[in-house]
Amino acid sequence: MTVQHRTAEKLKRRPSRNHHIDRPESPRRRLARRACPRHGMGGRDDVPLFDDETGEALNAAARQLVLDALEVDLQRPGEETSSAPLGPALSSIPVVHCAEGTYKYVQVQLTHPEAPGAQLLVVRSYSSCRYHAENYQRLMRELRAADGTKGVVGRVVGGGRIRFDPGDVPSPSAAVWGYSKTFGRTPGCNERTAAIIKRECPRFQNRVEWSDEGY
Repeated sequence: MTVQHRTAEKLKRRPSRNHHIDRPESPRRRLARRACPRHGMGGRDDVPLFDDETGEALNAAARQLVLDALEVDLQRPGEETSSAPLGPALSSIPVVHCAEGTYKYVQVQLTHPEAPGAQLLVVRSYSSCRYHAENYQRLMRELRAADGTKGVVGRVVGGGRIRFDPGDVPSPSAAVWGYSKTFGRTPGCNERTAAIIKRECPRFQNRVEWSDEGY
């Protein structure tokens, strides 16, 4: 059983109610809530909240988000592409979308019921997302909102951190490292992500480094 399968099984066994409501709010959660005004004065349970140190899902919305991200089984784990035609929906999706700067990223395997056997690996890193799971959430919301990509299914492969240099700096480069504490370590994820960026982002001219070290 993989780390991600163990994570999903552990979340499924937890009660659906917020497990923090029976004890006083911890100083760490209080600081996290104050740092995120969107949670509101009462700490909205419909907004996913994760522990900044452990990556643990702290409320029901966060647990459900992780379960959604791991719900479907990976098709041919470790393979970047498939020989089956992608079809119009998958082929219309940009493979790499990363904000300039240093942020958390996720690698997501996308499939579509009208393209059996096909898969597309994409890399996403948004400057507005504090957590790995939020990058997945934003990607799927964007795909579901667009007519051409409705029905696309996403499954998180892994994640870490990405540094994307702005295009106006001399010899821009990119770097991929670390892992996601929420989704666990995924062997080969950072190396595969770096290879995808090299292929899809010619402005870096192969100046893309990767490592599994750090966080």
